Amino acid sequence: MPTAAESELGGAVEREQDVATAEANASAGARSVLSKEIAKKHEEERRAEMPTAAESELGGAVEREQDVATAEANASAGARSVLSKEIAKKHEEERRAEMPTAAES
Repeated sequence: MPTAAESELGGAVEREQDVATAEANASAGARSVLSKEIAKKHEEERRAEMPTAAESELGGAVEREQDVATAEANASAGARSVLSKEIAKKHEEERRAEMPTAAES
């Protein structure tokens, strides 16, 4: 059976452990609240950076306009390529027509 002094010491140790546990829980609770506040602030900042519906529609219109311009440029380049091939073919035909045949050589 513990002596009175040992019982008092044991009680003091238990109270100290209870205080340490309470402090740890309070600290964890404070960290949790702080983490939630930080997350809320980040979410608000993210939402503030998101475009509005009107800005999104304008951005979509700009993208569509750029797509049309790109398609037109590609079509124009394709037409130029076909035209260049036709011109080259015509020049080759003219060059061959001007060359003497084997019989003429």
